[in-house]
Amino acid sequence: MSNHFAVVYLGQLMPDADINHAVDQLVKLFNSNEKTIRALLNSQRAIVKGGLTHMQAELYQERLAQCGVQVVVEEIQPEAVEPLTPAAQESVVTHSAFEPVMAAPLSAHRDSDSEKLYSKAKAEEQAQRDLTIEVKAFSFTGNGSEYFRIWIVNVLLTIVTLGIYGPWAKVRNHQYFYNNLWLDNDNFQYHASPIAILKGRLLALAVLALWFFASHFFAPLTFIMVLAYIAVLPWIVIRGIRFNALNSSYRNIRFNYNASYGEAVMAVYVWPIASMLSVGLLVPFAMRKMDSMLLNNAVFGQSKFKFECKVGEYYTLFLIFIAIVVTGGVVGGILSALVSPLLLGLSMMLAYGIGIAYFMSAHLNLRFSKTSLEQHTFSADFEPKGMIGLYLKNTLLIMLTLGLYYPAAQVNVARYKAEHIHLVAEGSLDNFVAGEAQQQSAVADELGNALDVDVSFV
Repeated sequence: MSNHFAVVYLGQLMPDADINHAVDQLVKLFNSNEKTIRALLNSQRAIVKGGLTHMQAELYQERLAQCGVQVVVEEIQPEAVEPLTPAAQESVVTHSAFEPVMAAPLSAHRDSDSEKLYSKAKAEEQAQRDLTIEVKAFSFTGNGSEYFRIWIVNVLLTIVTLGIYGPWAKVRNHQYFYNNLWLDNDNFQYHASPIAILKGRLLALAVLALWFFASHFFAPLTFIMVLAYIAVLPWIVIRGIRFNALNSSYRNIRFNYNASYGEAVMAVYVWPIASMLSVGLLVPFAMRKMDSMLLNNAVFGQSKFKFECKVGEYYTLFLIFIAIVVTGGVVGGILSALVSPLLLGLSMMLAYGIGIAYFMSAHLNLRFSKTSLEQHTFSADFEPKGMIGLYLKNTLLIMLTLGLYYPAAQVNVARYKAEHIHLVAEGSLDNFVAGEAQQQSAVADELGNALDVDVSFV
C-alpha cells in the first residue's frame, strides 16, 4: 500500500467555522500553543501530515474537519534532496511543524536552491514528528494450526476429566486470543483464575440441579425459581461482563465495567418488550440503548469509554436492511413469474444473506466510529463482501471437516476483526492511569454460560 499521501491545509476553514474555536481545538489536538496554530491557519499552504496511506489520510481529514479546518488529501511523490554544505546548513532556521518555513538571510556565496530544498524537507520531517494524531491498527498474530493444537488438547482433557478441566481450557483459549491481539507493539492479557471459574461452575450446576429437582418434584418451587431468574438475569449479564473486563488488561492496566442493575433491567427487559409491542418499530431504539449500556459503562484504568450516536443512524441501518430484503423479494417475484417459482425462494435467501452481512458490518462500523476513550477515537471499515466471504468459507469448511475446522474458523474471525478496527490516537497511549485493583467472582459469568446468556462488545 502506498504511503505517499499527505494531508494539506490550503488556507481555508470549514464553512461557518469559527477561527477561535478552531484554534482551541487544534491546540488540544496537536498539544501545541496558540501562536503556532494561528501561524498555521494564516498560511496559504502547509503539509499537516505526510507519509500516510490513503485511508489514514482520510481519517486525518475527517478529524480535522471536526475541528473546523478544511484540508485536502494529495498524493506526494518523494523527491530527492541534495545534501547541503556545512555553510548552507548553518543558515537554516528550524521551525516547529505549523510555523511558516523561512530561511535566514543568505549571503551571496550560499547555495539558495539547496537551502530551499533542505528547508522544505526539514519542515515536512518536523511536521511528522510534532503531529500527535496517529492511526494505529490492531493486529492478530495467531494461526489456525497453532490454536488447533491447544483446542484439541483442551477438548480431550475436558472429556477425560469429566469436565473438571473445563475452566483451565477456557482460560487457555482466552489467553491465546488475548495474547495474539496487538496494538501499538503491545498485546492484551487475560488473567482469570481457573479455580475461580471452577467454583462458579459448581455453583451454577447446583442451581441447575435445584431447578431440575423442583420441576419434577415440587412445582411451586419452580414458579418461585422462574421469578428469581427473571429478577437475577440483569445482574448475571452485567456481572458476567464485569468479570471478563476485570480480567482483561493492556499495558498492565485493567479494564472494568460499571453498569447499574437499573440500566441492565432497561436493556434486557424494558426496551425489548417495547420493541415487540411496537411491532418492531422500536427495535433500532432498543438496539441503540443496548449499545449505549455496553460501551458507556466500559472503563480502561480510570478512563471511561464514551459512546455518542443518534438513534436516527440506527433507523438508517434498519431501513437499508429492509430495502435490500424487499428488493430481493421483488426481483424474485419477477423471476419466478418469468422463469421458475423456485427463483423466488433463492432470491429471498440471497437478499436476506446480503442484508444481514450489510447490517452486521455497518453496525460494527457505527459502534466503533462513535466510541472514544479520552481524546482517542476508533474507526472500523468492515464490508458486507468480506463478511459474506468469511462466514461462507468458515461454515463450508466446518461442515466438510465435521467440526475440526472450528478452531481455524475462530482464528479467521479474530484476524478479520482486528484487521478492520483502528485506533485514532491523539497523543501517547502511555498516559492512562491504572484503576484500583478489584477481585470479581466468576459465579455470574458461569451462571450466564450455563443459562445461555451471552453479551459481548464486538
